[in-house]
Amino acid sequence: MRILYTTRTLYDSLYLAGDGFYDGSPLEIVMAMKRTTVFGARAPLDQYVAFHRDRLNRLRGVEIPLSADTPEALATSFLNALITLGVVTRWRDNTPEGEIDHE
Repeated sequence: MRILYTTRTLYDSLYLAGDGFYDGSPLEIVMAMKRTTVFGARAPLDQYVAFHRDRLNRLRGVEIPLSADTPEALATSFLNALITLGVVTRWRDNTPEGEIDHE
């Protein structure tokens, strides 16, 4: 999986992650995003996800259902919610840069 996050999707002056493309499994992507912020670098995965889930709920009024059975399930459900909300953009593995995957 490949996703793009930019500060254009910034919400409430709080960065979810550093700008750029993130590649790998959902867990690898969320862990890489987490490491790019001061809060994320210090917080465990579940706290990082819960913090941003709660913030998105307050700002956008959406409930983000998360599966937390395993770190992989938590990262997958969180990343899927971010894609659905348009906070990150999913790119096809074979899509040249500049073409957004709208599926």
